[in-house]
Amino acid sequence: MRFENDGLFADEKLNQSHWAPDSEFDAVLIKSGKRKVQMESWHELLEARGGLDTSAGALLAEKRPRLAVLRKEPADYLFYRMVWSETRTSITTIIPSVGQPTSGSPVKNAGDLSWEEPLPAAEPKANHRAAPPR
Repeated sequence: MRFENDGLFADEKLNQSHWAPDSEFDAVLIKSGKRKVQMESWHELLEARGGLDTSAGALLAEKRPRLAVLRKEPADYLFYRMVWSETRTSITTIIPSVGQPTSGSPVKNAGDLSWEEPLPAAEPKANHRAAPPR
């Protein structure tokens, strides 16, 4: 509900990829009914390795501080990164702090990967027999 109220699905620009060909990237997919947004970016992976992602591409040997470079970035690019960060933070809040064993399994259907839990076993019906005649 929060994603709908925030307007996440209304901005098509959020579906634009932010990564270079043949690079590793993270994807954030949010679906609600028939609406979805799929954000793809390499900025977290690139910056974890010492690089810096900008609207123009990767800076691998930048000497200026990261925030000084980002301060000069266009508003659309900074907006994308802000939405990415808020969305990732919202998603992590639904991850349980303690895991429980499961007997489910991943299911791939038409390119979408999801998790499927088995249906609960039906309880056996009581066997009612008529008492034999006396």
